Amino acid sequence: MIVTSHIQISIVVAKILLSCSDDKLNNDQRNCLADTKDHFYGIEWHTEPPHIKLDDLLYHFFPDCNITPSPSQCYPSLAEFAVYMTAMRNDQQNLLDFIEYISEEKPAQVVITALTSLPIAWQEVESLLFLCKAYLTAMNTSRHQEVATAARADLAKLLSERFSQTDPNNEAIFKLMLSNSPQAFSVRNDKSHDDLCARIDTNAWLLLAAFSTSNTDPKSLDSNLMMWGCWLGFAGEDQNVSNRYGTVRRLFTRL
Repeated sequence: MIVTSHIQISIVVAKILLSCSDDKLNNDQRNCLADTKDHFYGIEWHTEPPHIKLDDLLYHFFPDCNITPSPSQCYPSLAEFAVYMTAMRNDQQNLLDFIEYISEEKPAQVVITALTSLPIAWQEVESLLFLCKAYLTAMNTSRHQEVATAARADLAKLLSERFSQTDPNNEAIFKLMLSNSPQAFSVRNDKSHDDLCARIDTNAWLLLAAFSTSNTDPKSLDSNLMMWGCWLGFAGEDQNVSNRYGTVRRLFTRL
């Protein structure tokens, strides 16, 4: 569809703008770049409520769209575009609101597309704590099991790649993870390999957070450890997920 192609081109432009460094610019050039990012495509949804809506964004690319419902095939690209738009403005709250909105109301593929683009779009301005919040928002809000699985897997991958023992936000990250432990350790309602892998990886980080927090009573972790042990047992019986043992061993060397 032509509209989708237009959106994808706009995403490429957004990537270029995000990659521009302020270090080599004079004040006038820096101000011009900031103004371009802030008013990119003349979309002003960030200045007042309601927050980002896919149909509102679609209108900017397809002004004559009077179809009900709006062309849903554009939604994944629009979701990716919204992630880049918020990154250009370093608008963390608007992104969290957007993730919650699409997780509640839109198909799974729309949410997964947005989650996949998160670490790429926000790599120049992100904080690990904030991205953890975004993935947990999707995990706890979406009604789709595949979204929860994707959010768990992406969160674990993000932590594995970017977690640093010297990060000043570590304590806040651990507290955030622990506050979500009931949902993360909920009983599995499917038997997919992807979901099992995602749960093993994510909950390894949750247990690491618990053992790294001095005010956590180890006895309070008994049920979580038992559940996690069951998942590891399932993994050991399945060649498709048995490599998670290696992930777990590497992770707990951080303790």
